[in-house]
Amino acid sequence: MSDEKLTYVGKLRFVAGGGHVQFYCPGCNDYHSVGVANEGGPTWSYNQDPHSPTFSPSILCKGKKIVTERGEWTGEWERDADGNLIDFVCHSFVRADKIQFLADCTHHLKRQAVDLPDIADVVEASE
Repeated sequence: MSDEKLTYVGKLRFVAGGGHVQFYCPGCNDYHSVGVANEGGPTWSYNQDPHSPTFSPSILCKGKKIVTERGEWTGEWERDADGNLIDFVCHSFVRADKIQFLADCTHHLKRQAVDLPDIADVVEASE
C-alpha cells in the first residue's frame, strides 16, 4: 500500500487510479477496500459522500488474521497455540456513517453497530 498514492477525506481513504475506496474497520483493526469503479472485478454502489458513506451490498472480508502495528501489516499472521493460522470473517453493511457487523463476524464487534471512524483520527493514531 505504501507505493500507492493515498488521499484521506472524511471517513475514507482513496487509492489513486485504483477504483477503490477504503474504510478503517475497528473490528479488524485494519482497512477494508471496496471497489466502486472496479473494471473486471466486484463493484459496490457508493453514495459519493466520504463524510457519511453508504455502500451496497454488504462487504464480506475473509482470510487469515494478520498482525498489525500502527495500522499496517507487519508481514506476519496470527497463530493459535498449535502454530496454525487463524481464520477471520468480517461481514458488514456500511450505511450513513455506521458499520453494522453481522453475525458471521469472528471478531468482538459481531452483531453490533458502531460509528465509522474518521480517517484523520486513524492516521493520527498510527503515527
